[in-house]
Amino acid sequence: MKKLSKKVALVTGGSEGIGFSSALYLASEGCNLVLVSRNKKKLEKAANRIKKKYKIKCLAVEGDVANPNLPSKVFKKIKKEFDRLDILINNSGGPPMGSFLYQNDQSWDLAINQNLLSVIRFTHSAFPLMKKNNFGRVINILSVLAKEPTPQMVLSSTARAGVIAFAKSVSYDLGPFGITINNICPGGVLTKRFESLLVDRAKQLNKSPKDFLKERTNTVPIGKFAKPDEIASIILFLCDKKSSIITGTSIIADGGQSKSL
Repeated sequence: MKKLSKKVALVTGGSEGIGFSSALYLASEGCNLVLVSRNKKKLEKAANRIKKKYKIKCLAVEGDVANPNLPSKVFKKIKKEFDRLDILINNSGGPPMGSFLYQNDQSWDLAINQNLLSVIRFTHSAFPLMKKNNFGRVINILSVLAKEPTPQMVLSSTARAGVIAFAKSVSYDLGPFGITINNICPGGVLTKRFESLLVDRAKQLNKSPKDFLKERTNTVPIGKFAKPDEIASIILFLCDKKSSIITGTSIIADGGQSKSL
């Protein structure tokens, strides 16, 4: 029997990038899925691709995690279809680049809702179903910026750091119910968003995207940026029963690039 057979996972931002790779890895171990994404077309394509490859159930729910009403909509569907949830992958794209000097209240409000409050809301909604089975895995996909902030990514740095504090705090409340909560903090991951950020930054510096990518790659000690499935493999480990001792912590997955402890 596969490791996650009959279990159910909710993956936000599940239509592409790290979210989609994570969904594929979970499905390969027999896990049923609920995918959430803003782009209906991409979402349905991702769900159909997974169902075609693996014999599992895969629901697709369109929605923006920044919307405070989305968790209620998603969990109504989960209760109706499965009446259980074992794994929650909180994954969402980061806010735009830009110095603190150029951000306004609207920018901050969107970043906090998308990258901090969404994690809090979905975790809160998942708790009753996880508690019922005395098992749960909450995994938050963040960024190394949460540990090593940069001025050009102040929105992401601030919101992601808030998730680290949240996860550490609630790990005490969730632990007695067999629920762990952890963060994965990748460095550069070769997704469409990361590539677009590189292109934007290259333009700002008046460099070619190709040369800038090479320059940035040379700053990574292992000599490469991660692929989405490398992050997904960490997620799969954290979902295993054998990882039950790990909770309230953050795993840096950046090829040794960051200098903070």
